[in-house]
Amino acid sequence: MSGEKKILKCERQEGKLKKEDEDEESVSSAELSKIISTIGKTDSNNIIKKEEDFLVKKPSVTQISSLAIYEKRERTHRYDKRRSVRKKAKLVYDNLCVEYQNFMLSNLQKQPKHRESPHIVINRSLRNIKLNSIFLKSAEVENESSLNRKISYQVREIGKRVRIYPAKEGRYMNIRLDECINNRVFILVPLKSVYDLPGTIFFNEDGKLMTKISEKNMQKAYVLLAIMEKVQKKDNFGIKFEKEDVNLCDKFWVNQIKTDGTFHFGTTGKIFSLGYGPKYRIFDSTLSIGEFAQKTGKFATTQVQLKNELKDKVYDFLSCSVNHVFSKFDNLQDTLSPNIAILQTHFDLNDKSREKEHQLQEKGILNAHICHNAQTLKKHTECDSSYTIICVPEQPVQISKKGKFNIAQFEFNMTDDKCLCVPLDPNTIIVYSGFLLTHRQQIQKLNSDLHPFINLVSYNSEKLFKHLMESFRRQINESNRRK
Repeated sequence: MSGEKKILKCERQEGKLKKEDEDEESVSSAELSKIISTIGKTDSNNIIKKEEDFLVKKPSVTQISSLAIYEKRERTHRYDKRRSVRKKAKLVYDNLCVEYQNFMLSNLQKQPKHRESPHIVINRSLRNIKLNSIFLKSAEVENESSLNRKISYQVREIGKRVRIYPAKEGRYMNIRLDECINNRVFILVPLKSVYDLPGTIFFNEDGKLMTKISEKNMQKAYVLLAIMEKVQKKDNFGIKFEKEDVNLCDKFWVNQIKTDGTFHFGTTGKIFSLGYGPKYRIFDSTLSIGEFAQKTGKFATTQVQLKNELKDKVYDFLSCSVNHVFSKFDNLQDTLSPNIAILQTHFDLNDKSREKEHQLQEKGILNAHICHNAQTLKKHTECDSSYTIICVPEQPVQISKKGKFNIAQFEFNMTDDKCLCVPLDPNTIIVYSGFLLTHRQQIQKLNSDLHPFINLVSYNSEKLFKHLMESFRRQINESNRRK
């Protein structure tokens, strides 16, 4: 009897222990659910502490599963919150841009695939320049989406004041600017020939973006493709580039042309760049544009002064050339680069004490390139966001004993069989569309031992415009966050 009592007593004790274990387990589950329900109200340090406690206590599979589900839910919540912030920032940015300008908004919408090149449409001023114009027709584009893009035209009519002399081969049509009346020639094409070409936007003579054009206006309107002019002696700018200037370029600036022949459609020679271009490494919080690289080293004060004087000379001549074109042809607007001119006003790119450079920036010209014996192998077009300007300063001309000397010409290739050639004599200015005219620059009788042929170029590439747009976007978002 006593043995049976002992057995019953042991069974009661085991049952009691099992009940206590179950109670402990249920309490642990209750605590766990309480922690999970309040964990969202704790900070990140508390979350980490609770997770460590779970690991120390060796939680059950059910507990670990519950925590994993919670963490997944938290990660999703944080991602949705970040996505919501980005979406709100973009909405604010878009609302700000709506109040900007219509063409700015249109460019923003197309910005990731931006290829637009602005052109001036001429209507009422046609009668004043007709006799000095070369009229083209039948625009045809080859390889639209590749780097080998070419556009061809047929020459429809040549104005009575234009002097063209065919070369012996018959392929070249040489334009003698100094023999043309007013020393000026325009290249025009009917608007209807190029209006449907992808990547083009048009401004009228009042500088307003053209979105809808009636059939009647389409018949009468022409697109300005190029202006070529040789400055007369009485209008000479009085700026000359000497041999010392050539040496200073080599000393202070970096030659942009690569030796492997891959630079810009096989361009050879030397090109030294001043001003601003696109940058792929952002040096501050907003700008992805920056000044072109210069050589570093210890330079004497007199050397730095000579460098600054040469830089001033470059911008002075470029400014004189641009102002001369505007003064002779008012309907070109007040800027060669309407997109760039408006965008750059949002950035403090230059100290206003450098007046010439600042004036050029207001006209949309952000850079200048000094070319020494630069010539291009391939005929090409470019997705530029502006007109390109080429100007030739006064410079010494050397002739070797064998009669060789460096003289350049600029070619506008109409077809494979026809080419308009313009001699790049001193004080020649060419403003042209690199997007709608197939072109290249050539050096005749090249001799690298002689004084190089020097010309100045300014253009704004598609990449520069895209980087300005991205900088503008970041600047708006940055100012918005600070509020």
